Amino acid sequence: MSDAVTRSGPPVVVLGVSRSGTSLLRHMLDHHSELAIPPESYFIPALWDRYRHRPHAEALLADLGYIARLPEWRVSMADVRRRLPRTAGFADVIQAVYAAYAEARGKHRFGDRTPLYMQHLHVLERAFPQARYLHIVRDGRDAAVSFVAMRHRPRFSWAWPHGLADFAAQWWLEVEGARRFGATVAAGRYRELRYECPASVGR
Repeated sequence: MSDAVTRSGPPVVVLGVSRSGTSLLRHMLDHHSELAIPPESYFIPALWDRYRHRPHAEALLADLGYIARLPEWRVSMADVRRRLPRTAGFADVIQAVYAAYAEARGKHRFGDRTPLYMQHLHVLERAFPQARYLHIVRDGRDAAVSFVAMRHRPRFSWAWPHGLADFAAQWWLEVEGARRFGATVAAGRYRELRYECPASVGR
């Protein structure tokens, strides 16, 4: 990674179950003069599954060239390539994409916010070693009401809960999984936030 990016600090990764305020938190952080957090990426777990046992940077770059997100982010493969060290690994390539996104917006630090990654926390650690994690937790009842009120399913609806009971189970598994991750793998680099104001917590 470029010296400018590494000097500015490690990546900031927003964690949170769907309908828990991750969009709001991402917009707030993205308004910082030095931090750029793009919309959901989705592509990291699939690339990790493909290249975890054969970390060939050129093949990974070729696959990245087919991802529609990059043109949407105004990131070119030339921007990514020029940031890579001579012997680039998986994290180098992924972080070069985000660094190019940040640079296009005049910023030096980057992060991610993709609720789907709550099911792939180990992959986040592979892509963003030493990242700082912000886990926003919303009361499960409020998150469920928001889920029921949704009119349209997001991308990758195959991973979306099928009904209220399914959502409740997923909320529990993902929140507790993130807490375990924060207490073990990301110890010292994890912070939990509440979506609700303090007066409403535990009502």
